[in-house]
Amino acid sequence: MLLMPVSLMFRALLCHAVTYTPPGAPAYEADVCVPSATPQRDVAIVMIHGGGGVTGSRGAMRAWQERLAREGYVTLSVDYHLMTADDPAPVYPLPERNVKTAVQWVRQHARELGVSPERIVVMGNSAGGRLAGQLLTTPDDPFFAGADRWPATSDHVNGLIGFYGAYDGSQLQPEHYYGGARRGRDSGLRTSRDSIAMLAWQHANSLAQASRATGPAILFHGTADGLSEVCFSVEFDAALRKAGKRSELHLVPGGVHGFDRRGARNGGLTAQGENAARQLVAWLAVQFPAATR
Repeated sequence: MLLMPVSLMFRALLCHAVTYTPPGAPAYEADVCVPSATPQRDVAIVMIHGGGGVTGSRGAMRAWQERLAREGYVTLSVDYHLMTADDPAPVYPLPERNVKTAVQWVRQHARELGVSPERIVVMGNSAGGRLAGQLLTTPDDPFFAGADRWPATSDHVNGLIGFYGAYDGSQLQPEHYYGGARRGRDSGLRTSRDSIAMLAWQHANSLAQASRATGPAILFHGTADGLSEVCFSVEFDAALRKAGKRSELHLVPGGVHGFDRRGARNGGLTAQGENAARQLVAWLAVQFPAATR
């Protein structure tokens, strides 16, 4: 059976904890949430929390799960590997494989969830936005293969909702995460570790792979973000458009990093977050016309 006994009950939806990784792989959980009173749409939204790749949990996306449930959307908020000091370098692409596996899980269980396997949208905040960009631009790439993945199931997504992500691959601890600093094309490779790091950076740069995007994107970024520069979203939007992809960029005047959420203690969305919610719901309605059951 897909759904376990109810483990969580939020204001607008019912949530069930599931393990989305295959047997024998490190176990990672997600909260599958379905609308409790609203007619359900056939779009699933995979949510990826932020935290710099070192902290955070799936519960950080709870306000967004509640908000999108009011519109009839099924959501899956995932935990994934968080980098620790004990992790051997490079950590990349372990978190990326995790979130790709979550997409595979949704695709495998689409019928039970009441969604279409070709209507899977990924939504990410901050570090989760970077991971979401990877999902959009590296569909079914063998570079991300591993024993911790589901076999014979596509990991492509059909759309992206990104909040203040660093889509060029920038990361707070790059040498640990990628095995080395970003290098220019003419910098030369002195060791095999340099080669591994360059290969990682090449794959991690979603801007450079914008032509491979498998669906439309909507991006949000605050103009006063002091942690993730607004240019990240501006440049990703431009790269997608240049590649002939559909992209919609919303710059939030005065918005800081995390402008959309009040935080775990208070819960809910801010006024700026609610405005963004209305914009992304309108975008979803256009890109994935409503089909209810």
